[in-house]
Amino acid sequence: MIENINFRLLDIDKYLKEIATTYYNIGQICDLPFYERLSNELAVKEYRRFSRRIAKGIITQPLARLTKSEIETKNYYENEIKVLKNALHKVPFLDWFTPDKINTKSKYFYFDTNELETFKPNTDNVYSWINGLMPVMLEVSIEEIENDFVSSPLPKIDYYKNKLSKLKNEEFIYLDTILNGALIEKLDNETICRDFCFEVIKIKEIQYLENKIFELENPQIEVQPVETSTSKLSQKQIALLFQNLSEIGIFNKQKVSQDNSKQAELICLLSGIDCPNKIIDTKFYKYWLSVQSTNDNENVRTKQNYTSLLKHAKSIDFKELETKIENDLKAIK
Repeated sequence: MIENINFRLLDIDKYLKEIATTYYNIGQICDLPFYERLSNELAVKEYRRFSRRIAKGIITQPLARLTKSEIETKNYYENEIKVLKNALHKVPFLDWFTPDKINTKSKYFYFDTNELETFKPNTDNVYSWINGLMPVMLEVSIEEIENDFVSSPLPKIDYYKNKLSKLKNEEFIYLDTILNGALIEKLDNETICRDFCFEVIKIKEIQYLENKIFELENPQIEVQPVETSTSKLSQKQIALLFQNLSEIGIFNKQKVSQDNSKQAELICLLSGIDCPNKIIDTKFYKYWLSVQSTNDNENVRTKQNYTSLLKHAKSIDFKELETKIENDLKAIK
């Protein structure tokens, strides 16, 4: 399984950013009642101004009931409330969580207002590891890899391949979850967070070695970072893209679920692909099942979709995907 994974193409940093942001927001949900109170106070102010105009007999279209500054403040409050409510739904990710903490009679499902305002989960360690400790430790690991080569009798490419083989033979606990675009749970547990981050460092070491080997084996290819976008791809084409990514070893296609569009978005992030607002649960899942079936009733595997996908692959200089699509196109009559 692990031998078929192309680590070089994984954009693990975007995945880590998603994890860090998720746990950071969970750590801030204690502020939700505060922002709701501020938002309600502003709504009352807006209503009173409107009521006074009506009382004075002003029934024409009223001028703005809030100043420009107040409107900006209102939008800020609403955005914070939206973010924190979304984070509240992710509380079951925490090691702190147990099913007995669910209380459907409580305003916030797991908490009453007082409980939520005093809720302080241990999520700071996630940010500290991902954005502080891990980059430093990775830098040290890469330096050790290069320093060890000095005393190695092997040619550089053989040295890298030997190192790579040893790393891939080590145990991976979280890799399957990462490749399938699922967030790692219970990272508020310091031991789990530490073990996860050590595994990510190992994955990044593999990426480094695969990149070095690719550069040595393909000196004619100039590797340059590119901005990616799927704004011109339809949902059918994105489903076809996922199928092709699966076939070249990016992720396990069986784990994309009907009710989890976020998982699909994370898989795109891992693959270095930006697909905002493109994954709609019911439609995408229908196309996703079709592209994997023999009959393909939704006509996903069409020449037109493959051609669009090939153009996209060329625009992001995705050589492996280009080759795969070109071969598939030849098979289409």
